[in-house]
Amino acid sequence: MRQAAYEDPGQAGAGFNHIWDGEGENSHALLTVFRHHDNASVRKGLIGDYPLTVWWTDYPLFERGYYNLVVNFDVFGSVAHQAQTRLYFDLIRNDAERNFLRLLPAKARQSQIDEWYQGLAQLKLMTSYQQVSDRKPPAIRYQTGDPKREFLGRLLDAFAGVNERPDAINRREPPSRRQAYDSRSAQHSVRTLRRIAARPASEFPAVKLFPDVSFLRVFDNSGTFEICTLIRNRMHSNVAFMFAEDLRFKPDKDTLTLYPGVLASYPNFIFNVDIDQVGDFVNTLLLADDEQMFTRTVINKWGVRRTHPRFWELFHGLADYLREHDPIEAGVMDMSRYENL
Repeated sequence: MRQAAYEDPGQAGAGFNHIWDGEGENSHALLTVFRHHDNASVRKGLIGDYPLTVWWTDYPLFERGYYNLVVNFDVFGSVAHQAQTRLYFDLIRNDAERNFLRLLPAKARQSQIDEWYQGLAQLKLMTSYQQVSDRKPPAIRYQTGDPKREFLGRLLDAFAGVNERPDAINRREPPSRRQAYDSRSAQHSVRTLRRIAARPASEFPAVKLFPDVSFLRVFDNSGTFEICTLIRNRMHSNVAFMFAEDLRFKPDKDTLTLYPGVLASYPNFIFNVDIDQVGDFVNTLLLADDEQMFTRTVINKWGVRRTHPRFWELFHGLADYLREHDPIEAGVMDMSRYENL
């Protein structure tokens, strides 16, 4: 019924005017989801480089997701309950992806979803998901050969008023869309860290040596410090199956997203760097092309292992920083996944 309504010949194709703009003031209109192993973090605004996949969620999908993941979800439920929740949400995710494809040129839709569902996931495309429709062209006129990237760039312009966090690091945005940073350490860090943000591991091998979530603590002589979250974006051939995720990794295409502030709840590692050494830190990372060199030149100099004499001070400093800068998101950090790199 819904798909038939979207393809009604009397209706215009999907366009920017069909996307909820938060009435020009609600910043929940644009959200970024980061998944780290079996947990996720959500923030308002479009964070990081242009994403590989985009979900365009209409109200029926939002309602189904809410009842599946929140109202009817039992964290202490059986394995069968957990599996059923995962499998049902798999269909919701695919519906939201197909919704987004309605915004792209009809001829580009199948190739785009084939890029998202490589390998054995093609079987699921044929057997478990609805087919991608190319009957209704979008109401958007495209001028480049990369419609997804063109769309996202135009979306940032059109929705600048509700994009809570313009990204000056990962997308190299123009000054009009950059976020302002007050402190000297934050400004200095942003300028320097741009060199390693959103670079694929094929150009920046050290990406493959990072855990899922690291925190970079940049401090100065006055005792003030800034926190930046380093998120490893793991490229997959597809995310259509529950098991054997590591067999679907494509590590040469992994990148780092740098987020000014504390983003995740499960720190895997902390780097503690003097503001005057941020440049050296970045230069050393760019040269570290194997695990031995990464350990010797980066971890041994700036890493905070569990044996570090100031470990607890620096670890609890993450939560203290969050309480000061983003109290609504504040809480206790879970160290159960902290790694001794």
